Amino acid sequence: MQHLMIDVELMDEKHTAAITGLSAVFFDPTTGEVGKQFYRRISLDDCMSNGGTVSAHAIQWWLRQPSEVRSQILDDDCQDIELAICDLYGFIIENSDAKYIKTWFGCPSMHSKVIHHYLDRFAGQCFLEANEQSVITMVTIAEELGLNMNSIIKYDFQRNSLAHALHNIKIVSYIWMFLGIKNSMK
Repeated sequence: MQHLMIDVELMDEKHTAAITGLSAVFFDPTTGEVGKQFYRRISLDDCMSNGGTVSAHAIQWWLRQPSEVRSQILDDDCQDIELAICDLYGFIIENSDAKYIKTWFGCPSMHSKVIHHYLDRFAGQCFLEANEQSVITMVTIAEELGLNMNSIIKYDFQRNSLAHALHNIKIVSYIWMFLGIKNSMK
């Protein structure tokens, strides 16, 4: 599989944002098949001590979440940011070729810059920015074709980066297959 969905839970909108959740899932958009998965909860304290930034907006967002979502930040199983980023690097290198992998982000302008910042700091780059893909762009295309992705694929899962990555894979794969069917009918 040469498509990888990455999702992060961030505490700011800057490229230096503290990360509290990190996931990556290989998938095939032509079938929706999901491959190997990576998920880490990251220590907010450790991330901040390594320069991760936090915004008032993010804190307010987390405080508005249900208690089971808020408690993820306090999880004793959280990893240090350096270990989590090095693990992500290893996961990607072991399972793909950086020259060919298509890396998907829900919001590339925000998520990609944060991931690249931490990869540069702790591990090195393991995918090409030129191969980055956007879930937002796919949803915009779907809307132009008359599809309402919010009603087709409901956002009905507990908030964490792995669940969000899997949700985004469903969206991308649905649109990809829809475009394939539409194209084959011509």
